[in-house]
Amino acid sequence: MELDSLDAKIGSLAPNFSLLATNGQTISLTDFRGKSNVIVFFIRETSCYQCKTHVTQLGKMYDQFREANTEVIVILGEDVNKSKEYAESIKLPFPILADPDRAVYH
Repeated sequence: MELDSLDAKIGSLAPNFSLLATNGQTISLTDFRGKSNVIVFFIRETSCYQCKTHVTQLGKMYDQFREANTEVIVILGEDVNKSKEYAESIKLPFPILADPDRAVYH
């Protein structure tokens, strides 16, 4: 995991990060430059019921987000294997980024 800065300010660009995704790719926030919007959703752990409800809804609305030139990034504070199991269990149309050390989460 790589994080550029911890000094994010309102109205400034979010600090870049790179995390391993459930699809096996390393994904960085800068990969999404040029999109009108990026939704970054954090999940602390797979046992969070409310998080699962919200991320499932993001998955159901994913086509609508894409039509609006918006991308969804979900960051889970678990290792990539648990993240992959989680994504597959709720059939998400986008990868989940694993943040086992919760460096980006914090």
